[in-house]
Amino acid sequence: MLASSVGANKSRATVANGPRVALFWMRLGPYHVARAEALRSALIDQGGELALCEVSNQDHYAWSTRSEPREDWIQTLFQGQDYASLRTAQIAASVAQFLTQMRPDVVAVNGWSALEARAALNWARTNSCTAIVMSETKADDGKRRYVKELAKRWVLRGVTGGLVGGQAQRDYLATLGVPKEQIFLGYNAVDNAYFSEQSAKSRAQSERLAVSSVPYFFASARFLARKNLDGLLRAYADYRAHAQQPWGMAIAGSGEEENNLKRLCSDLQLDSVVQWPGFVQYEELPRWYAGAGAFIHPAKAEAWGLVANEAAACSLPLLIANPVGARFELLEEGVNGFGFDPYSDAQITAAMLRVSAMDSEQRAYLGAAAKARVDQYGPARFAQGMLSAIDAAHNVRGSV
Repeated sequence: MLASSVGANKSRATVANGPRVALFWMRLGPYHVARAEALRSALIDQGGELALCEVSNQDHYAWSTRSEPREDWIQTLFQGQDYASLRTAQIAASVAQFLTQMRPDVVAVNGWSALEARAALNWARTNSCTAIVMSETKADDGKRRYVKELAKRWVLRGVTGGLVGGQAQRDYLATLGVPKEQIFLGYNAVDNAYFSEQSAKSRAQSERLAVSSVPYFFASARFLARKNLDGLLRAYADYRAHAQQPWGMAIAGSGEEENNLKRLCSDLQLDSVVQWPGFVQYEELPRWYAGAGAFIHPAKAEAWGLVANEAAACSLPLLIANPVGARFELLEEGVNGFGFDPYSDAQITAAMLRVSAMDSEQRAYLGAAAKARVDQYGPARFAQGMLSAIDAAHNVRGSV
């Protein structure tokens, strides 16, 4: 297990003065690792230690699985097994074993519904360990039923610190019993520097773009009904009927609605102008952002939407549906983009017409403003928010 090897580097030599933190996610994507690396660096500076743990390296996301050995502070509990195939008892036992070997001072988990989160929170309560919950959920993400909300409060009993994306997420987590003054911001971050640098390189070497000969709207999402990609296609068809020089469209992703969406695309006679690049791997994403004229996220329900962070870091104007969590923190209406009602195809069309009618200088201004905004929401903010949550939680426990 990781606990036997964590700290065979700088962190072990200095761990006596700072907290030992165990950080859990179901599966590690590139943005999880970027956040964790920033936190680990900050903890080492304090004489602390971080162990980053994923349950499995295979799930419904099509991220390419890393085959090379990871650093010794990163652990996979079930290597090569799909998360959906694991039993509750397996996950609970493995999480408990991992934590018992590491003996952390702090356990930080992603939400309250995942099996590993509940197992880690149970271990923390049993072992008088500080628990921090990370959440991107807000109140309007779905229907809230009284009994389920009570169950969440029960799962989160004893949690004295939180890390969330924005104010809406803070408000909701506070309704579940975590003290509002103990909840800090910074959870929803990507590696801004990576996207900024790589998209700039692609723009500087335009022959590498090779994804479209004209500007295009870029959307990236799992193909689920709530993502409203069907509404986007309908609105885009209307857009093409009204735009003097219409842009193209690229919709990246995959999922259960793929066949329906492509059928709709054909019915709307858009096959020649809509690209379907599939699930775009991390290394290729900046190239697609770099070639786009604007980013669009049309979801009817979305807790956050990290693709908005990525697009902003690539200096793209943002077109974001009103329910998308990232809109509240990242979108400045008329400054770096425009919001719209996802239930109104006409409003989606209007947003596309508005940005594509701008000249390149105006769009560059919006893109620069988007980047300046998201620069405040990078991995360093995640690290600082987590440290603040840990300090606040420890102060509460120390006063009890």
